[in-house]
Amino acid sequence: MALVLINTEAGFEETVLEKLKKTRNVKEAFIVY
Repeated sequence: MALVLINTEAGFEETVLEKLKKTRNVKEAFIVY
């Protein structure tokens, strides 16, 4: 299991999460502020 932390600009969270979830083997992704 891997924990993915993403630092992105406000407004891009949904795009980043969608791309991550479409990536193979990614089950869950979280945005942490």
